[in-house]
Amino acid sequence: MSDKKAAFKVMVDEEMECNRAQLVTLGKIGGSKFEIDYLKAQKGDHFDIDKDGDYDNDDYKGRSWE
Repeated sequence: MSDKKAAFKVMVDEEMECNRAQLVTLGKIGGSKFEIDYLKAQKGDHFDIDKDGDYDNDDYKGRSWE
């Protein structure tokens, strides 16, 4: 996908779908209120390290990996 903004939206949408599945699982296994609240607060864009609305090499290089 050549349009970075469109690709970013797809990635965020996919991340939010994963988060919904994780919420179901947390409910089934008795996840703590903290875990559930934390996951609900996520916007699906955690991979956008520099917060410029796309995911690229700048984000990759901006990670501390620690």
